[in-house]
Amino acid sequence: MAPSLKFSWEAVKADVDRTHYLGASVKAPVGRWAKAKDPHWYTQDKGGGGGGEGGPSTRGGQGPTEAAAVRAAERAAMAAKLGLPEDALGGGVEAAEAAAAAAAAVAAALAADKVARRRERKDRRKAAKKERKRERKERKDKRHGRSRSPPRQRGRRPGSPRSSPSSPSRSRSRSPAGRRRG
Repeated sequence: MAPSLKFSWEAVKADVDRTHYLGASVKAPVGRWAKAKDPHWYTQDKGGGGGGEGGPSTRGGQGPTEAAAVRAAERAAMAAKLGLPEDALGGGVEAAEAAAAAAAAVAAALAADKVARRRERKDRRKAAKKERKRERKERKDKRHGRSRSPPRQRGRRPGSPRSSPSSPSRSRSRSPAGRRRG
């Protein structure tokens, strides 16, 4: 007689080629990671009671009343930060819209304050840079014995006569060949 071949997930756990079976990680978990895990957590009810391998269905061991208390405390803390009454975030569309409007107003005020601080800091840096530049220039002029009088004008002096047509024209060139004209 031929031996009866009956499939069992326990046999898959012991099989060397267990990775070739579809669903082996869920139906036949092996290893340390599988000991404290519930591979069917996604099929359980979100309410209370659970469906499957027992134990509470909510994560972290919190029951529904404990989670509701935590949510209420978070809402109260958020309302306090936004400067709203504690029951403003209690629920309902109007409360949510009011909270969103308040949060947007707070965010806009913070953004405007941030922009103003950046601009002020930039203006201070510019003024400091300008002052350093002015001091550097004064030190340089002091070192070279220059005064801060207006710069000399180049070209014709106010009291000198213009060159007459009879006088030889001057070349702007400094080469000797340019000066021999005449």
